[in-house]
This record gives sequence, C-alpha cells and structure tokens, in this order.
Amino acid sequence: MKVDVFAVPGELDDADLSGAKVVVVDVIRAATTVLTGLEAGAQRVVAAASIEEAVRLAGSTEWSGALLCGERGGRRIDGFDLGNSPGEFRPETVEGKTLVCTTTNGTRVLRRCRFAGEVSLGCFRNRRALADRLVASIGAEAGRNAAPGVAIACAGKEGRLGLEDLLCAGLIVEVLEESVPGITPSDGARVALAVAAAIGAPTPDFLSTTAAGVALVRIGLERDLAFCAEVDVSPCVPVLRGGGFVLAERIETAGSLVETGSD
Repeated sequence: MKVDVFAVPGELDDADLSGAKVVVVDVIRAATTVLTGLEAGAQRVVAAASIEEAVRLAGSTEWSGALLCGERGGRRIDGFDLGNSPGEFRPETVEGKTLVCTTTNGTRVLRRCRFAGEVSLGCFRNRRALADRLVASIGAEAGRNAAPGVAIACAGKEGRLGLEDLLCAGLIVEVLEESVPGITPSDGARVALAVAAAIGAPTPDFLSTTAAGVALVRIGLERDLAFCAEVDVSPCVPVLRGGGFVLAERIETAGSLVETGSD
C-alpha cells in the first residue's frame, strides 16, 4: 500500500486523493484545536473556507445555534465567539455545540479533499491514536486488490511548507512502517521520515522556531505552543462525517446514527 505525504497544499491533486484515507495535519493550530473542541464535548466541528462562508453556515437552519470560531493573522476574527487557541475550547463553552471554524491554512486544505475515501485530522497530540486507527483500517482491507492508499496532507503556512506539519507527518509514517508490512512510501513520505529521524519529538522551543510558531510568539500566543507540542496524549481522532468533524469513537459506538450527522 502506498503512503504519500504532501508537504504543501499546492501539491494536492484530486487524482492523488481519490478514494484515499486522507489525513490533514495542521499542528499550529487548526487540527489541534478541532481535536480539543471535540474532546471538550462539542457535537461536531464544521470547516469553512472563508469568513463569509462561516457566517452563512452558522446562520443556516442546519447549523442553527452554532458557535463561530476562527482566526486571521492568528487572532480571533472580530465578532466571532472563539478564536483558534486550544485553551479557549473548554467544556463550559463548547459542550453540546456545533462549532463552525475557519482558519488561515487548515480549513482551506480540506476543500482539496472532497474525493477522499475518508478524511481525518492529525496533530502531535493524537499521532499514535491516528496511526493506530490507520493501521487497523489497512489490516481490515488487506485482502482487497488495489486497496486505497494513505495520503497525509500538510496544511503548511500560507501556501508554504510548515516544518512542524512535515515532522508530524513523518512521525505518523514511522508508525505505519513499523506496523504494516509492504508499505511503499512516496518520495514525499521519505522526506517526512528523514525529517522525523533528524528532529525527533517536538518541543515548544522547536515549534517557536517555525514560521507558524514565530508568528504566534509575535502576537503573544506562545502559550499555545506547549499544548501543540505534546505527543500521544489524546486517544481521539476527528473524522469527517455528515458535513462536520466528529470523534471516530462516536461513529464506532453510534454506527449509522452519526454517519448521517444526527446525534
């Protein structure tokens, strides 16, 4: 089975993602924040590519009562309920709510994944849980011919490579290589593996040297970096279902009820 890593959004192509298990990685901060919001009890998180779309979705009948969340330039968008800092997504604020989110990088990448077989979100915090879920899924399909591959799409920063995302992708591929016989890494996956071997586990200091980290420090949000740098602390995986992200374990326990987007 082929494992691809796309270092920047511009590399993504519909043909590469068609039917694939796609993981969107945006460590600083969209994937980390969506994961945190769902762990705090949010029903679902709906991604919007623009501020205008987010406002429209939150005002629609389908998502009535949703909280508006997002950032531009790292800061909360004027008039929105929440920004993009994981620490804002507390149970007392988000429990039972639908969240409509738009961010500079991560939510835009999701638009490139419309033909994927499945879309999940990855970051350092859920790296092991995500990789283990992929391993189990690959194992279940082992007898099929031409089983779809895995594609890891790095959100980067404003169209450019994000070293933290590439590192996270490499750490995910490491688990796949260790656990699944016959994995064939693409050139992009091999680069990600080399980055993971060279850097190892992330630290807040490392994240503060990346372009995304420098931008957060500049606006006084460096506290987010320590949270984003924690590895394998979450057992949860956000998966796209019924127009929004929900936790994979909710899908598996509720079956078709969550598949349709109803809770």
